[in-house]
Amino acid sequence: MYDLNVLDLFDGLIRSARILGLALACFTMIIGFLNCFFGYRLFKILIMLLGFIAGFTVGTILKELIDVEPIVLGIFSGALAYFLHYFGVFLIGALAGLFHYILFAAFVFEIMPLAFLLVIGGGILALIYQKLLITFSTSVTGAFSIIQGIQLLFYGLFFTALSPPFFILGLLAIFLTVIGFSYQYK
Repeated sequence: MYDLNVLDLFDGLIRSARILGLALACFTMIIGFLNCFFGYRLFKILIMLLGFIAGFTVGTILKELIDVEPIVLGIFSGALAYFLHYFGVFLIGALAGLFHYILFAAFVFEIMPLAFLLVIGGGILALIYQKLLITFSTSVTGAFSIIQGIQLLFYGLFFTALSPPFFILGLLAIFLTVIGFSYQYK
């Protein structure tokens, strides 16, 4: 009745994988472009969206254990991420201050008041210079997303002998980062 040909089945799977790969590459480049050139303006929206996705995912997992609606938890965590984004920026700066202290302590000696000063100072500096910090980080991640999308589009998921050398992709990423940073930080 039905003539099931295994080769037709594999051909359909390969065609579907190519379409999904093309869609993933285009999506990656679009998100990378938006992040590279408009990342600072879209930062709070992105943080809220990521908070919603995280809350919705946790809500979906916990739905089996306790009575919680995933959409409610998603909205709550999205709003929480949106309003507490300053806390996240402070933590990023504090972490950078801690890394600087660890580097200093590795070469000189430990001074605990200096650790406290660098951690708190790093957090405060991150809050003061948050536009610079967010603009730079979004332009870098956006540039690398564009490069990854190009890689996916033309060369597939993995680097092969036909892939361009890493230094060319690195130079292109630096070029896109500089342009994206300059455009965002007007």
